[in-house]
Amino acid sequence: MGQLVAAPALNSTKGAISVQVLPPLLPKCSANADCVSLLGQHSACRDYWCECVDGAKYESGFSKRCLRVVSAIGDSCKEAGDCRRIANTYCKAGRCHCNKDFVFSDSGAACLKVATAENPSCSEDRQCVRLLNSATGPDGPAVCVDGKCMCRYDHVFENGTCVHKQARGKSCAADAECADLDGGACVQGVCGCKTNFVPAVAANKCLPVQRSLAAACEEDIQCSEGLGDLGRCSAGKCACPDGAVLGADNKCACADDEELNKAANRCEKAAPGKQLQQQQPAKEGQLRDNKGGAGSLQSSATVVIALLACAAYSLA
Repeated sequence: MGQLVAAPALNSTKGAISVQVLPPLLPKCSANADCVSLLGQHSACRDYWCECVDGAKYESGFSKRCLRVVSAIGDSCKEAGDCRRIANTYCKAGRCHCNKDFVFSDSGAACLKVATAENPSCSEDRQCVRLLNSATGPDGPAVCVDGKCMCRYDHVFENGTCVHKQARGKSCAADAECADLDGGACVQGVCGCKTNFVPAVAANKCLPVQRSLAAACEEDIQCSEGLGDLGRCSAGKCACPDGAVLGADNKCACADDEELNKAANRCEKAAPGKQLQQQQPAKEGQLRDNKGGAGSLQSSATVVIALLACAAYSLA
């Protein structure tokens, strides 16, 4: 036992010679244990000759053992060398696994280096799981884009993981979740606009409040918030309507005898009917004051006459 010899090699037929390929030089044996000790777990003793079994082949140049050719991570194995065709692997509990700091590829035919902060390069999403502390797949935010690990477009990296971006009015736990809302912040647990910003009407973003005439603007709300209800965004700049002026309180206002024509966006003289209505209460008040004044004079005269009568009676 232990000496390698050749098994019978040639077969001949009448009129032709057929050549049978020589098998590897395998040892003779009397029991399976004789083969396993020399050739590994994928060998057995058959007819007093050691043979490779389980689909294994004798590797004369690698380890001189019977080894299986494993094509994917997770395939069964008995020997460390069974997994050798896939780099960075080992055999454990009967299965091929990737070495530490490696992950299996989508096809399972390779082990890929895990991405790190020092080297975030990647070729598949699963390499980014550890770096971004996030899952992959249809619902996972960790993705490999152009050879680099990053969070999916609708997520942002915050506090060591990918968090979902939230639209205005949606619940949040950190400002970063409101990143899609330009100028936004997490305000009392809801994505909204931070101080001195107002929500845009035409887009999912926040716009800065403007408090001076001619300040750049996109929407009326920026100017009306800073210059009062009459503030307008005209040609990209904050302005008061035609005829209005900026008062001491930094608010746009029409003159006392004018009102805003919203359709024309300017201050105009109030309609005559409205002017009469405005003046009528004042006149009525004046009449009441006049009547009150006449009554007071009459009362005073009566008091004087009474005092004179009392004086004359006393003299008599």
